[in-house]
Amino acid sequence: MLIVLTGIDGSGKSRAAQALVSAARAEGKKALLLNNHAGRRSMSVLGERLGIRWPLRLGEAVETTLRVINVLVSHAKASRFDGLVVMDRHLYCQLALRTAKGLPRGRLLPWLLSRLPAPDAVVHLEIEPALATGASWRAALTPKRWPTFQPSGTPTAPCPSTGHSWRSTAAVRRQRCWLR
Repeated sequence: MLIVLTGIDGSGKSRAAQALVSAARAEGKKALLLNNHAGRRSMSVLGERLGIRWPLRLGEAVETTLRVINVLVSHAKASRFDGLVVMDRHLYCQLALRTAKGLPRGRLLPWLLSRLPAPDAVVHLEIEPALATGASWRAALTPKRWPTFQPSGTPTAPCPSTGHSWRSTAAVRRQRCWLR
């Protein structure tokens, strides 16, 4: 089973992914956590040190290239693993980021998404940006307090990042996008 977590920086993707993998392992199941970072923080730090601001399209090109490489490597690892695979970030994140920056979707990312194995679930963690920048709410949530990721309810609307149906929960205003 492949689960992909998406959301803005600070929404809790990494913490949720770690909690999900830990819970599966605690139940004696095989679970693998794969991170698909794009290097945005490293590029920001480097830009600050050099005193430069990256041109939008250059930064996006580098970030997309790194994300694509990481996602392809992660899918190769996932194809050889028999158990639960949780991916922290995916190409869906890059498409959403391009939209947020006013850039076109392009052809590469949608084409790759049509060729890669479809995840069993895409979970979108939605939180107000002002809350995402602070760590206080995340510190209060230990893995034991994380809500379960079991499907519940009836699909009601298309997911903003994937177009697939989603279910809403009250915890941290999280939306769940289910592909199958």
